[in-house]
Amino acid sequence: MKNWIQKYGFWILISGVAIFWIYRQWPHSIAIQDIQTEQRDGQIVPLTIAADSITIVHFYAHWCGPCMRELPEIAQVKKAYQSAGVSIICITDDDFSFIDDIKSRTALNIIRTPSLKDLKVFSIPMTYIYNRKGEQVQRIEGPFEWSDPNTLKEILKNE
Repeated sequence: MKNWIQKYGFWILISGVAIFWIYRQWPHSIAIQDIQTEQRDGQIVPLTIAADSITIVHFYAHWCGPCMRELPEIAQVKKAYQSAGVSIICITDDDFSFIDDIKSRTALNIIRTPSLKDLKVFSIPMTYIYNRKGEQVQRIEGPFEWSDPNTLKEILKNE
């Protein structure tokens, strides 16, 4: 046993420290006011949301396969979510040309941020749900079941 620890102990320790560091960097919460958006003229402004609705902020990128498979599904459920008082904002750090192309095909509310990395969004798709007070109530890593009827019911519980 002692020989095993001498041989691999250092690497186990280094791996543990690396995992802890990565975990600490992971986006456990993002306050709405911390999300910076970039306008076409280059101006950076904080994201603002409607005070009377639950807000879903969905982070994606054009090069992400699961992200691109989700966008048409989000577009399909958008009206049902809006009529229930839930707004959906998609955020990306893609160039405006990619944003314009996706908007023309899906009519989604897509906003550009200067950097997903600065927001500590290291894994996409990533979805945050904010209640009517603007407080984060949920974070979903990976693809989301947008069209599942129970999804909207669960979101509405976060009022």
